[in-house]
Amino acid sequence: MAALALELQRVEKERRLAEFTKNENLVAGRLSVPPAEPLSDAERELLGPFINWAQQRGVRALPARPEVVAAYVQEIAPAMGEAAVLSVVDAIRRLNIAQLAFADPTSSRAVQFVLDQIVKKVEPPRSWTKLEKEEFQKLPPHIQAIVVRREREREAGFRRAQNQLAEERKKLTQTQQKENESVESKTEGTNGRGESEQSARTSAASPG
Repeated sequence: MAALALELQRVEKERRLAEFTKNENLVAGRLSVPPAEPLSDAERELLGPFINWAQQRGVRALPARPEVVAAYVQEIAPAMGEAAVLSVVDAIRRLNIAQLAFADPTSSRAVQFVLDQIVKKVEPPRSWTKLEKEEFQKLPPHIQAIVVRREREREAGFRRAQNQLAEERKKLTQTQQKENESVESKTEGTNGRGESEQSARTSAASPG
């Protein structure tokens, strides 16, 4: 009797789950959400080891449970730098949220706890206001690291653009100077010839 009761409970549970899934799909079908950007080649390369790791342990990489992601990050961290670990975590996040029905496992408490042990605390950009810096301090350390890294990349790109613009202006100024010198040289040559011809005509007209 006990076995029969358990089996009936299991069947009822599966029926209810199927009903939930059906209704949730109907609700989701009414949404108009643009598709996520496709994964880049670099992200796919980062995800390969994670997918293999998950397959070897008989767990899912998609959708990935937060505890699975946390365990993977904890395992790979000793052999990787902070930036590399954060890139892997971001790739796992993108893999999961690309599917509308899946949540982001990397924002969970389990993953954040592991990352907080790995990622060093960083200071906010100096150019930020006091209020912005206060809000920055409320973020988890691994999110702070991502923000600072992105900000540094943006500043580096801005400086490169400034240097390129300065170099182009320098080349343009040099070109204009050469053109001006060439025009002045031609003008001086023309004036010199004119003065010589005038002097010759004056000498010829003078009585000997």
